[in-house]
Amino acid sequence: MKEKNKIHNTILSLLDVRRYDGEIQAFQKEDSTYFDLLQISGRDLNALRDEDVWYDIRVHTMLYRTYPDDLKWICPTYPTDVSEQQRYWLHKLKTTHSPVFRQWIETEIAKLEWLTENRADKEYYVMIFAKNGEELRERRNTVQRCLKQYVQEISAVKKARILEKFYNQTEQLFPTQRKEEPV
Repeated sequence: MKEKNKIHNTILSLLDVRRYDGEIQAFQKEDSTYFDLLQISGRDLNALRDEDVWYDIRVHTMLYRTYPDDLKWICPTYPTDVSEQQRYWLHKLKTTHSPVFRQWIETEIAKLEWLTENRADKEYYVMIFAKNGEELRERRNTVQRCLKQYVQEISAVKKARILEKFYNQTEQLFPTQRKEEPV
């Protein structure tokens, strides 16, 4: 008798990530190689002076000249998180008795809701690969040395969330209809 509902593939057969190695602080793949994610702080190139733009170009050129293998840049976009500000203003709304101040607070809350639904934050990550833990440390040090002030260490939880987003790119972050900006 044939099994109609037999599952032939599992998630492990589709993805090559097997575990997070806490000692090395990186992910181990199916073939026992490693990879890691480093967050790179973004800069507003339109607001920089020409000298600063040229400095950034030189820094990245040095990285590509000294880094021995491939790098993968991941640039996800996330909705702007203003939940902390919203909690603050909701608390203030509950505690205030002035009608003028209440109206002003409601306007601020509406602006924050608009930001959450219509604005996005872009983040930048570089993925580095290595055959073993020692090679990964060397490559991580190379990236950190070249990009000095731009590299930020990230936690294992955040790395896992980035990979989840990377492997699930169809996830909808924004509603289909954008609202008009509050006045």
